[in-house]
Amino acid sequence: MNKILLLLLCLYTPLLFGQSNISTNRIVIKDSLSLDGKWIKRINNDSTLKTAGEQSLSTDGALKKYIDKVASGGGMSREELVNMLINPNCLEVRFQYSSRPITDTSEKFTIHIESSDGIKTDYDISGYYPWEIFYAYGAPPFKMDMEVKNTTIDSVLYFYMSASNRLMQYNIKESAALSGDTVKLHVTDLKGQVDISIGTYKLEDEFYFQPIKETFRNHSKNQVLGIGRNGSTRIFTLPGKEESQIYYWTQPNQNTIYIEAYYSYTTKNGDYFVFDVPNSELRLKIYKNGALLREETLPKMIRKVVEVPMDSSWTDYEIVLEDV
Repeated sequence: MNKILLLLLCLYTPLLFGQSNISTNRIVIKDSLSLDGKWIKRINNDSTLKTAGEQSLSTDGALKKYIDKVASGGGMSREELVNMLINPNCLEVRFQYSSRPITDTSEKFTIHIESSDGIKTDYDISGYYPWEIFYAYGAPPFKMDMEVKNTTIDSVLYFYMSASNRLMQYNIKESAALSGDTVKLHVTDLKGQVDISIGTYKLEDEFYFQPIKETFRNHSKNQVLGIGRNGSTRIFTLPGKEESQIYYWTQPNQNTIYIEAYYSYTTKNGDYFVFDVPNSELRLKIYKNGALLREETLPKMIRKVVEVPMDSSWTDYEIVLEDV
């Protein structure tokens, strides 16, 4: 009898697995289901759609309740309405060329953006874009990666980036690149709006550019590190973040770094607000060419600007901010 069952199983197995349609009363999937190359891990029946994601399917019942609630205006709580307005599921990116290269107009690069729930957006920049606005969708905060190469032969590329939320605007990156160099960017915790500006100016014979590696390490839990060069706009390094790059100084013997610390407050929806002075005592360490140059204490509730003169002997420097 067992031999007969085994024979029947062998005969019918190829037929079962060779069919494109399977009819059954019930099927249980413990992990995930692949549909057209995409994995679905769960069915979402939450009418608020707070738990919606790329690996879930919302039922028509949940979608109907959500649409009815939004369309009617009633039934949406004050908290839900406020969160929808101040914490939208998108990132607005504003891009501009502030000036054009002298000999080359072929800059081509891609801005890569990923939301906290895994939605990826790629935007290609090429040709002449004097001003462009686009959006990346998904749940904030977002992270952004991009590389911009200076393809000119006689111009300096200038890169600037800032971010804005409902409370404030803060500067993220300021960099320059000579011919053949590449500006690399990796930024996290983005919300609201991002402004990116790229400018170029002709490299004159009297200019001397000295490359210096700069590293900013903010080990504080809730204080912001601000760095300025020769009195320029402060670049913020947010709490727990690090930044490292090659920066080109045009006057090797007439440069000064300006260092400050600020207190940052984070709202319930994750926006940053930066105050003028730190609210706790901090320790500041300044390294020149790998060796500790200065160590200072920044007092709380007092605005203190630390000035560090530089000369042509500097090849790299590192700024470290720590909680005391």
